[in-house]
Amino acid sequence: MPLLFDDGIRRAHMGHTTLEEVFRVAFLLLTMSVFHYKAYNASGKAISGALEADSLTTLETRLKTAGVWLLEAREGVAHFDVSSDKPVR
Repeated sequence: MPLLFDDGIRRAHMGHTTLEEVFRVAFLLLTMSVFHYKAYNASGKAISGALEADSLTTLETRLKTAGVWLLEAREGVAHFDVSSDKPVR
C-alpha cells in the first residue's frame, strides 16, 4: 500500500490534483491529531468515537456543540486509506 504522500505525488503527476494541494494536506496531517474519546450524550448514554482536532480543548468544544460531554480522551494517529483519502476509523 503506497504512503498517502507518495500517492498524492502520483496523482499530481497524473493531473488529478496539484502539488500545492498535496503539500497542504501533508502539512495538515502533521499538525492535526485524532482523539479517541469516551463521552455521554444529553440522554446520559455512554458513547465513544474518534475526531480530528488540533487540541483537547478543540475536541471538547466540538463535542459540546454536538450536545456531548467528554469523559476521557487520548490522542492517537489517523490511519489513511489512499484509495479514498479519508481516515480509517
